[in-house]
Amino acid sequence: MLRGDSMNFIIINDIRQKLPDHLHNGPWIHHATIKRGLKEYIVFRNQASGKIYLEEVEQHRATLVLQEIKDDQEWKDLYHFARNAGLLAATGPEIKVANVTNS
Repeated sequence: MLRGDSMNFIIINDIRQKLPDHLHNGPWIHHATIKRGLKEYIVFRNQASGKIYLEEVEQHRATLVLQEIKDDQEWKDLYHFARNAGLLAATGPEIKVANVTNS
């Protein structure tokens, strides 16, 4: 599914799917893959803790490597986009996954 907005983010995948069990500190659920320019981001949830993560995909790697988004404004832009797109819901200081059904 492709959706975008004025911040130039595009949702390229919003299918919720379980990630492989061998990933560090899993199990993980993928919620969305988002692009802006050449950068790609993943929104995922740790199934055990329920915590949501917004991470950047490291470029130029043969395998998937995620890195923390170091720029606060970039993280805020991504968070606001994901929230406005209906992927996330804010409840106080925590981020929750929005209760959305894929059509």
